[in-house]
Amino acid sequence: LGVSVAEEHTHRHHHKRHHHHHKPGHRHRHHHHHHRNGSAHEGTNSTNSSATVIAATGGNLAIKSLRTAAVERQQVSKTKDVEGKLVIKEAIKKDDVEKTLEVNGPLPTDFAEMFSRAVAQATNTDPHKVRFLKVLSENNGIVKILFKASSQVADATLNQAADPDSKLVNGPLHN
Repeated sequence: LGVSVAEEHTHRHHHKRHHHHHKPGHRHRHHHHHHRNGSAHEGTNSTNSSATVIAATGGNLAIKSLRTAAVERQQVSKTKDVEGKLVIKEAIKKDDVEKTLEVNGPLPTDFAEMFSRAVAQATNTDPHKVRFLKVLSENNGIVKILFKASSQVADATLNQAADPDSKLVNGPLHN
């Protein structure tokens, strides 16, 4: 009898730690004890840790990672859309050219707006795509101006300015 009792007690270890007193409401969490040979739970190993976590959380982790992946795909898609629009805008800006034009002075105070509208009307384009930049010089009543537009609109503007029968010459800018 004494031999069998001694065998039972050889596998137990006594921890010589002090007991801590905690405030009310404090909960002790379950701690896994790591044994020298193997893991805390027989039959599990480190490769099953993610399966154990998902099982322990009732699958919530798996759902969260799927939602996160969907949100990331959506954000990547939005980013690509924005990048595409920027590429188009940059291409439009690169197509814009600066040209000079001589007009009769003196210029009215709202000339920039009048010029954009008159050119847009004469060339069938959007007034926002034609920009009066500045007056370069003013000699003997002739004002040299700098404007910016797409190369097609800029060329059409210069051609119409040279033609006395054009829409531009006979339009709102005509004094």
